[in-house]
Parts: sequence; structure tokens; C-alpha cells
Amino acid sequence: MTHDTQARSPRLGHISRTNLQAIVGYYRRYRLAVAGGLAALIATNACVMAVPWLLKWAIEAIGSGAGWTSVGRLAAVIAAVALLGGAFRTASRVVIYWAGRGVEYDIRNDLFRHLLRLTPSFYDRTRVGDILSRAINDTSDIRMLIGPGILQVMNTAIAYAAAITMMVLLSPFLTLCALAPYPLMVLFTKRYTRRLYDLSTRIQETLAGISTRVQETVSGITVVQAYVQEDSTQSAFEAECDAYYRQSMEMVRVRGVIYPLLGTIASIATLIVLGVGGREVILGRLTLGDFVAFNAYLGLLLWPTIAMGWILTVIQRGLAALTRIQAILATPSEATDGPDAVSLPTRAGRIEIRGLTFGYDGAPADDGRPAASGSVLNEVSITVEPGTTCAIVGRTGSGKSTLVRMLARLYRPPDGCVFIDGVDVNRLRLADLRACIGFVPQESFLFSTTIAENIAFGRPDTPPHEIERWCEVVRLTEEVAAFPGGLESVVGERGITLSGGQRQRVALARALCVGPAILILDDSLSAVDTETEEAILGALEEATRGMTKILISHRVSTVRDADQIVVLDDGRVAERGTHTELIRAGGLYADLVERQRLEEELEAVEG
Repeated sequence: MTHDTQARSPRLGHISRTNLQAIVGYYRRYRLAVAGGLAALIATNACVMAVPWLLKWAIEAIGSGAGWTSVGRLAAVIAAVALLGGAFRTASRVVIYWAGRGVEYDIRNDLFRHLLRLTPSFYDRTRVGDILSRAINDTSDIRMLIGPGILQVMNTAIAYAAAITMMVLLSPFLTLCALAPYPLMVLFTKRYTRRLYDLSTRIQETLAGISTRVQETVSGITVVQAYVQEDSTQSAFEAECDAYYRQSMEMVRVRGVIYPLLGTIASIATLIVLGVGGREVILGRLTLGDFVAFNAYLGLLLWPTIAMGWILTVIQRGLAALTRIQAILATPSEATDGPDAVSLPTRAGRIEIRGLTFGYDGAPADDGRPAASGSVLNEVSITVEPGTTCAIVGRTGSGKSTLVRMLARLYRPPDGCVFIDGVDVNRLRLADLRACIGFVPQESFLFSTTIAENIAFGRPDTPPHEIERWCEVVRLTEEVAAFPGGLESVVGERGITLSGGQRQRVALARALCVGPAILILDDSLSAVDTETEEAILGALEEATRGMTKILISHRVSTVRDADQIVVLDDGRVAERGTHTELIRAGGLYADLVERQRLEEELEAVEG
């Protein structure tokens, strides 16, 4: 499911308040640079506008019979002004482009910072490729808007204002004639602005789909090849690329219409000036110098007019990209501290769950909690005393993983339902809460770095001897020693060079390394054999003495020695007690034990 952005196309010259506030907010950090760039642009245009007037003086000087010395001086002044204008133009671009790069840097960092704080529920409904597209392609489009785009907008506005002012000073009548075709340009740009915006949005969304397709295919390449789906996967990719190609070509066609039409409008204005202005010179109402200068000023409007097509494209792409980025930045993060957040008073590790009801649909019940219908958990109440072990078992989909994720507030539970050391987890400072919990999920994710760095991820300053100690606890020492680089061996993307059991044990060592008060193992030894699992659990018993432990497992051998075993069924607590008590009760847990006993006997017979 994608994180869709619904946004109306902006009208010509209209930017939504949210986008405007975002642009101003980012520009505020570079206000001195922007002010300096604007000043340089004004100085650039002042120099540029001075050249035609100096040229007018030179022509009039030649017409009046002035000597070469006077004309040469004017030529030297024109050359000096042109050089000065070039220096100011360079300065304006360097400064404003630098600000644009700075804004791109800030947006990308702000986006990444926000992504780090969004809860798993956001990633459950958002494609990774879409996030990558926004973080890479959209931020580049915003940089083009805020750098070259804004530069050209300011330059065009200044150039038009200055040139038209100078043209009016030379001949108001001729200026009116020259500007007569320009209302056509306004109507034309108004018509195509919406189309450019819509095309830009569609192109960016299609590119996000392509990014998702590549990311998913590369991540699941083993599955693709195992099921011989290379051809169908290629066909699906080609279909998305074809959509991107057709949309891009439509953008090319639109831009291909914009540039010639804007150039035609500018050329029509030039023809009008040549006809009307030439007649004015012949009739003696306009001097030759004025006529040449007027044409020079009109020529200075030629490039800004033609460039307006490019400016429109950059602005619409940038606005569409900014809208997509703002959609993510506006997504509220539940992983934030409230104004009344408190520190964890102790690290005893007492857990209390009181009548917890939770559903991913978020439909409220009468008491303000998620509705029971469609809920994953229903009125769950559990108490785990400090230093004890609680095992949670149940059929697939009974809510075990959801329950332990709420302890670490990976999913936000309803207020007043989950407590650690007597404090509602929703009131705890998130850093304190997660510092006291070592969480090993079902799917062990490793970063593409060394084994040692993966183990020390939560505590980068962990000394080597401590990393080695935890490797010994999780029975990984001998296997690590067999690698060419030992603990410094790079595990590859997602730990691909390690087996499933090795990845799980590295993840377990990573959790132990932070010294948590509460250790949560969510079926995190499922990929190791029973003998290795029993050895690890035995070593853990000694190494984690004093820790509160939550074990989720489908193996009876993993949970049988727990201080209490909680059996979940359809999101409810069906049974609780010790292994012996639950066997005696003859309920769901006893059925699970008997089923596993029969499976082991069958395996022994077949073996």
C-alpha cells in the first residue's frame, strides 16, 4: 500500500501556503546568502541595462561628428560595465546555487531524521521505493526549484521591470506596441502550468514505482530465480518503464510547444518594433540612438521570455516534489516525547499490562480504545515481576509479536494499558524506554558491515573483549573464528553471508550488548537446532541473571522452564501458569506439548 499524496495543481503564480511556508523556512537559514544573491542580481541587471544606454550615447556621438577619442572612451566604458556585469552575474549564481544546495542538504536530512522517528505502521503502508524516490529524486527537483528556478524567477522579474522602465523612458508609445503580444504569453502559460504540474506529479510517482520494483526484485532475487519468473518480472518492469517513457515524452512535447511559442511571441514583438519604430525614426519622432537602444532592451527580454518555459517546468516539478516531501514530513510520528514525558525511575524491569485492546485498523471502541472487532489483542492483562521469565505461546496470528512490540512502543498502545516499573510507557521518555529493552525480533536484520559493528550497534563504544563474551554466550565464537576476518568479517547486505541461525545469534548478541533490564526474544532462535538452542538458553540464564525476560517461541523446549507461561488465543489470554500447571490443566498448552511430542516421535521413527 502506498503513501499517496493528493494535491491540487497550483494555479499560475500560486503556491500553496504549506509549500510557501516550507520554502521560506528553509530559505531563512540562508537569508544572508539569498540577500547577497539578490543584490548581485540587481547589480547584474543594472550593468546590463546600462549598456544599451551607453550604446545610444555612442551612436548619437558618432552622428554628431564626435571624434574617435570620445567614442573610444564610451566603448571602453561599455566593455568595463559588461565585465563588471559578468562578475556580478557569476557571484549571483554561485551564492544562490550554494543556497539551493544547502536547502537540498537540509531537506534530505530533515526527511531522513523524520523517517527515523516514524513507527512501523507507517512503513507497513509505504513502499520502500517510494520513500527512496522522494529522498533522492524529489529533493533534487526541490533543489532545482530553490536554486536555479528561484534565481531565474528573480532575474526575469528584475530584467522585465528594468527593461520595460528603460523602454518607457525612450518611447512610451513604442513600448505599448512592443508589449501588445505579451498577454498571449500570460494566457498560454496559465493553460500549460496545470498540465506541467500534473505531468510532473505522475512522472515522479511512476519513478517511485520503478524504484520499488527494482528494490523488491533485487531483495527477492532468490525467489524470482527459484520460481523461474525472470521473464514475467522483466515484463512487469518494462511496463512500468514504458509508462515512465510515455509520460516523459508527453512532458517533452509540452515543453517542445512552450519554447517555440514563447520565442514566437518575443519575435512578434521584435517585428512590431522594427515596423513601428522604423517609421518613427523616418518621421523624426525617434532618434536612431533611441531606436537602437530600444531594440537592445527588447532583445534583453528575449532570453527571459524563452527561458520562461524552462522556469515553468522547473517550478512545477519542484512544487510537485515539495508537496510529496511535505506529505511525509507532515505524517505525525508516535515515536516522540510528549511535554509531560518522564524518565524511568528505576531499571527493575517490572512489566504490567492492564486490559490491553489493540487493533491495526484503529477503529475506536466506546471507551476510546481500538474496537474489539478486528482487534489483534483483546483485554490482555499480564504482570511480569522483575528478574523473572515470562513465555508467551499461541497459534500464528494470536497477537504475540504485536504484544511485545508495544512494550518497546514500536506500536503505540492505548494510554493506561502498558506499564514498566509502574510508569505508563506512553509517558516515558522514548530514549529511556528503549535503553532498558533489548529486543530481538523474528526477522533478524543485520547491517552491511562487520560482525563486531553489528553486535556493538546499540553501544558503539563496546570494548572487543565484551563483544567476544557475548559471542561466547550465543555460541558463535567457533563459527566466527572460521571466517577469514573473524569479528571484522563483513556480513554483506542484510547479513547475506551468514546463515539464518548465525544472523539470529548476532542479533541476540546485539541486544545483550546494551545491557537491558528487559530482554525480549520474539521467536529469535527458530533457525538454530534444538541442541544449540538449549545451550544458548543455558548460557543466557547465567549471563542475564536479574534481567526480566519475555520469550516467544513455538518450541516447548524453549519455554518449559519459564516462571510463567501465557497462552494467547485469538488475541486473548486463554491460559497462564507454569509448564506443570498448564499440562495438568489439559488445555491449549497441553495440546501443543502433545502435538510436538508426536512430531518428535515421528521424526525419530523416520530417521
